[in-house]
Amino acid sequence: QTLSLPVVVIVHGSQDNNATATVLWDNAFAEPGRVPFAVPDKVQWPQLCEALNMKFKAEVQSSRGLTKENLVFLAQKLFNSTSSHLEDYSSTTVSWSQFNRENLPGRNYTFWQWFDGVMEVLKKHLKPHWNDGAILGFVNKQQAHDLLINKPDGTFLLRFSDSEIGGITIA
Repeated sequence: QTLSLPVVVIVHGSQDNNATATVLWDNAFAEPGRVPFAVPDKVQWPQLCEALNMKFKAEVQSSRGLTKENLVFLAQKLFNSTSSHLEDYSSTTVSWSQFNRENLPGRNYTFWQWFDGVMEVLKKHLKPHWNDGAILGFVNKQQAHDLLINKPDGTFLLRFSDSEIGGITIA
């Protein structure tokens, strides 16, 4: 018996985002020899970091992957946390619902929808600028403020929008 890689059938383009998340979760966390789509409901945050980094580099077609600081930012976003130490999240679990069903606090989109939007805008419009380091990307408003406070007038940075999927904010 030979099984294919997971396939998700969609009937409308609006389902593409969810289908991609389903295939990512299945590819990353399925046990060998299991029934198709029989996957754990929860995984460790470091496992998800590895899967997100692999997907990010493949999707954006970039050798510039997610840094430790990027992963801290993503953990803060997903867990609504303020801890700036990646180690603090090492034993934290992420459920499928947190990843792709439940909206982020105060937002009308999920973590995956936001992350997929980041990959999409980079891939389609900003890949050279991401690759050469011109886009800092994964920083929040306060971090951007702190980074810029003592810089000369006219200094700015580009970060991924907190409020718009696939948006870039100039700070």
